Order: sequence, then C-alpha cells, then structure tokens
Amino acid sequence: MLDDTMLDHLFACARSDSYFFELIIRRVYEAILSPGDTAVDGGACVGIHTIPMAKRVGPSGGVHAVEALPNHADGLAKRVAARALPQITIHRVALSNETGISEFVCVKTHPSRSGLRKLDLSHLPAPSETETIQVKRVRLDDILPAHTTWRFCKLDLEGGEFHALMGGSASIKKHSPFIIFENGREKVAGAYGYSKEDWFALFDRLDYAVFDLFGRPFTSASWRGGRQIPWYCMAVARKSSHVDFIANAVPGLLKRVIDEYGEPSSRYATQNWWNLTELPALTSVS
Repeated sequence: MLDDTMLDHLFACARSDSYFFELIIRRVYEAILSPGDTAVDGGACVGIHTIPMAKRVGPSGGVHAVEALPNHADGLAKRVAARALPQITIHRVALSNETGISEFVCVKTHPSRSGLRKLDLSHLPAPSETETIQVKRVRLDDILPAHTTWRFCKLDLEGGEFHALMGGSASIKKHSPFIIFENGREKVAGAYGYSKEDWFALFDRLDYAVFDLFGRPFTSASWRGGRQIPWYCMAVARKSSHVDFIANAVPGLLKRVIDEYGEPSSRYATQNWWNLTELPALTSVS
C-alpha cells in the first residue's frame, strides 16, 4: 500500500526527471517479457522502450515499433541499425481504430506531443508551433502476425490510445497482453471524441481491469483525480495472473525503482538510460 510519503517521493522524482515514469514502465516489462515474446511499442519515438524490449525478447522474439512522426521514425531506424536488432519491425504509421489516410499534427516545438488530433498545449513553457502532414492509419489487429505470442504493449500516443486499443480489440482478446498506456483523461477525451463512459466501457468489453502506474485501481473517481494520479495506466485481463503481479509484485518493484533512482533531484533515469542493466528477476508471470 502506498503511503503519502512514498507517493510524494514518486511524484518528486517524476517532476525532476521526465524519464522517471519511463523507468517504472521499463522495469515492469523487463519482468513481464521473456525471450521469444512479442511486444508492441506504440509511439516509439526514437526507441527508448523499443530497444530495451528487443533485448529482453531476444532474436527469437519480436518488437513492433509504431512511429508516425518522420523525424522520430528516422532516428529510431538509425538506432536499430546501429545495434543490429533484426527482431524490431518499424511501422511508419499511426495507430487508430480505422484504416486510411489521415491528418497528423506535428508539434514542431514539442515533437513528442504530436498526434492525430490537435490538443491544448497552452500549459507548456514555450508556445507550440504546429504543421499538419498526411499519415497512414492502421489497426493493431492488422500489424500483428497471426502466429505470435503478444505479451506486452506500451502506448504513448498523445490521446490516441483509446482508438488504438479499439483497433486492437480482437488481438487483445486473443492474447491478453499486459498493457501500459498514457491516459490523458478529460484533457484529451474531448479532442478525440470519446467520453469517460466510453473509456470505461471499452475495458469492460475487453474484460480488462485498469490500474494506475502505481498499481492502484483506476476508477471513475480517478478520472478527475488531479495531480496525485500518474499519467500512465496499466490494464490487464481480469482473469490473468497479471492481476496478481500488480497486487503482489508492483509494490516491491516501486520500492526497488526508488532505491535504484536515489534522490529525486538526481535525474538518474535520463542520465543513465542507455547504460541501464536489468534488475534481478522479480516474481515471474506465467
């Protein structure tokens, strides 16, 4: 159980280091993935998760890295080539619930905020400058090979996660992957044309339970829970062993990340990301 002191510490680290929550995500999928598994990295950027995932699944596994922003996709391709990781497949497309060609809003001043819809970015420290390009939209169901063991999925799509999950519903029901995704809640729901009720109904149809990144159940009350709710969620099949993993292993994982990270001001994750090694094994998930 998270106490107020630990919660304050987690958010202090996140305020100091933009990679802190990414570190938690990385430690989760390192515990979930095994050699031979398949992972999806939606919104792969330049590969900060794609490459560690690929090392975890090994040559017998596969990572599908999806990145619509051309500059990011180019950077990712260079990193993959330099590391000789043939298990990575790069998809230069945008994930959605429909296929076709669509406008994609590139935020030139803050590229990681680019997506299929224009969002309110007035809270950012510098004014946003945008341009619109044309991209191909695909569904997750269409990019995953028929014969695969889809084990883990990370989605960071600047509000597009809801539609991406809709577009992967058949594969999610078939494989029951562990999913971690950005959840902008009411800040992005309006721009993408869905409601809180739509959002929760999707997970009910998938028979998935949703938790915040700290392992607390994400409920209707969490939707407008303020700054004490992290902007990432975890979703797992209700009848899977992943539920037990969140209940029994995630609290220890958070403590290990805090111990690994050190003082909140250290910026440990950003400064050491490409040199990090895996921690000793957590409880395995079958």
